[in-house]
Amino acid sequence: MNHNNLVPYLFFLLLTKTATGQADHRFDVKNLQMDFRIMRGALEEAHPGIYWYRSKLEMDKCFDVAYQELDHEMTELEFFRTVAPLISKIGCGHTWIATTESTQEKIWEKGKVLPLKLKFTSGKAYCIQNNSKDSTAIQPGDEILTINNYSVDSLLALSNKFSPGDGFIEVGKLKILDNVFNQFFTLYIGQPDKYHVKFKDGDEQVKEIEIDPLTLKEIELILKRRYANKTQRENKNITLSFLNNNSAALLKIKEFSDWHTDGERIRFRDELRTSFAKVDSSRTRNLIIDLRDNDGGNENYGLLLFSYLTNKPFNGYKQIDFRTTRFSFRKYTTTSWSEYMLFKALLKHEKVNDTTFLLTNSDATRKYQPNGNRFKGNIYILINRGSFSTTSDFAALVYSNKVAIFIGEETGGSYFGNTSNYSFLLTLPNTKLKVNIPVARYQTNVTLNDRFGRGTIPDFEIKYSIDEIIQGIDKEMNTVLTLIGK
Repeated sequence: MNHNNLVPYLFFLLLTKTATGQADHRFDVKNLQMDFRIMRGALEEAHPGIYWYRSKLEMDKCFDVAYQELDHEMTELEFFRTVAPLISKIGCGHTWIATTESTQEKIWEKGKVLPLKLKFTSGKAYCIQNNSKDSTAIQPGDEILTINNYSVDSLLALSNKFSPGDGFIEVGKLKILDNVFNQFFTLYIGQPDKYHVKFKDGDEQVKEIEIDPLTLKEIELILKRRYANKTQRENKNITLSFLNNNSAALLKIKEFSDWHTDGERIRFRDELRTSFAKVDSSRTRNLIIDLRDNDGGNENYGLLLFSYLTNKPFNGYKQIDFRTTRFSFRKYTTTSWSEYMLFKALLKHEKVNDTTFLLTNSDATRKYQPNGNRFKGNIYILINRGSFSTTSDFAALVYSNKVAIFIGEETGGSYFGNTSNYSFLLTLPNTKLKVNIPVARYQTNVTLNDRFGRGTIPDFEIKYSIDEIIQGIDKEMNTVLTLIGK
């Protein structure tokens, strides 16, 4: 199975189309409590990482406190806001909860949002794109101070409370705000008729303006007009280039997955082999692997890439474990009986105790050999908050084995692995909220460190000023080229 980022991570899970419901319908206490018990029971039964970052005592207390809040009628969105923090509390970026299609239609398709794209860095928020009808009111680079009296600190606190993400990694949740802040605001705060924004301009002058909200479709049309001539991203998951007369090879991995070009399937494995053959024939002594904003893919492809970098046999994962081999809440999921039985038949396991079952027939846990065409020179890896899932597992493996220098930002995925595969999509019977529950925990085969619940921390941590972001300066690349030059 693929170690895919169903995420969370880019928050698109909360935008996923789900079953139709009634956005304004108020559910009685009995139905709310029933949905809550089903959600809690399914998570406690099947999620192997539910007590990975927080103890059972702490999770039980969080569940109990939330349950006590269900003492009055609620709309779907009110119930969502009550239970979403519990999903965040688990510390699993692949576990998510989504509203129904009717609620999404109401607040995002028919409703209107703040037409600004923001960047969150160093505890501050900046406008990097003004998509309003008045594009001169706030300029790219202006610092946002408050939005409808919500300070940036309070918005960051809400993100930490509600957004899914691995462990205790703060930058992973900032990635969500970077990508879909306007949806985040409407989902967890509300949908005002006007957005009152206080900001500081480039001359350090504090100003206040009102911005008319727009629908997502209106924003999309504005973007199409403004950026009609912008070059499209190349549809390749692997791109190889050579820098400065072959002084370095640059291998950009956009995703650990196969892809299609002009209807033809391009296999990641084949393209990777071809790329390393070209690197070998170039005789370059430096390899730069760019994993920024790579949110994952097939875990075996991550291990395959590592086989080109190491001179020793290795196991990429210590173990892949399940909490249970049965799923008594299947009737509330999209998994058919035949799919469920096939799932149970194909996944061979070994019982350790009543809550730990080891997967024994996965390629991800087998011993890999170094590739015959492995790279023998200096290796540099670029990472950031968008490096997630399989990408984070790969980065952790490389870092633990000390075969590369890391430049950039902490990864958005945990150093110790994640819970991500063989997911069940739970539909709560009354509110129709969807909860994605992955049931396989991948524990990376890495040396222990004192940063439990954190991502891979780079050797050279890069921080950007807002001016550098606006100008499109690539400080990670500049840093690695300086290191190579030395």
